[in-house]
Amino acid sequence: MKYIFDNHLTNLVTAEIVFGSPRRNCRNLGICKVLTESGAKEQSLPDCCLSATANILIGDYGRLLMLFPMEGITEEVITRYFQGDVFTIESAYTLPPEVCTALGRDGGRLSVMPGKFPVLMLGEGLLISVPLMAVSNEHFGREEVYRELLTGAIAG
Repeated sequence: MKYIFDNHLTNLVTAEIVFGSPRRNCRNLGICKVLTESGAKEQSLPDCCLSATANILIGDYGRLLMLFPMEGITEEVITRYFQGDVFTIESAYTLPPEVCTALGRDGGRLSVMPGKFPVLMLGEGLLISVPLMAVSNEHFGREEVYRELLTGAIAG
């Protein structure tokens, strides 16, 4: 098993995950924004927005893996968003192009899909694995993007 904190992993990104629904101005459950270090500096968040730092990458099966180190996550975030060891995403969220590029999907647009996802409690922190769906890619047609993602997942 690969450890998400392994410094030898490529395309490991440290990001600020802003919780809530993008359709409801960061209210409700889910992922409202994913900001990389450069993006976080450019955007200031309202005080009502709760967020936590996570190490993220795209796993072997085309899923977004998010590891929230325990030292970077507040009790309020755990209580509000990780109740019953389940993380709920109410609305799809499309990752910004700069996050896709940092994750090794240059030119791609990927969306985090809605649903209820188990939260694994590890020694390092809380781990969530959520499915991604290709939205568009400037270099390929939509069908080719799906085929590329499926081929990568099967070969993984």
